[in-house]
Amino acid sequence: VEKIIAYWNIGKHIREHLLHYKDRAGYKEDLFNKLAEALTIGVRILYWTAQFHETYPSNLNPGSNLTWSHYRLLLTIKDENKRKEYEHIIETEGLSKRELEELIKIAILVSGLCKQARSMNLSYSANSSSKSS
Repeated sequence: VEKIIAYWNIGKHIREHLLHYKDRAGYKEDLFNKLAEALTIGVRILYWTAQFHETYPSNLNPGSNLTWSHYRLLLTIKDENKRKEYEHIIETEGLSKRELEELIKIAILVSGLCKQARSMNLSYSANSSSKSS
């Protein structure tokens, strides 16, 4: 829990700082590199912390079952409603990071198959109606 709160706070400070200096060209990359060196933390983690605060600006629940690994995966879900569904599943089912990862992969696969089926159905419908003319 401390790690989550610390990362959220780091992300908050980074985002506030970037907003203050948003007009400076190249400042963002420079900031992340300098912070990574000063804090002895990876640049990628710093980017995740900034995205973490952007995604969860105020509704962070430190008493939940979500770990930093869960949050990192959830940051890949752009749709807020889907992300909340996954959060609920983690809370109610006690999913591990690996189980969540598999669930997300399956959802992406199913979504792709559904799009493909709709596309095929539309193609079939278009071909059927042109043949009947």
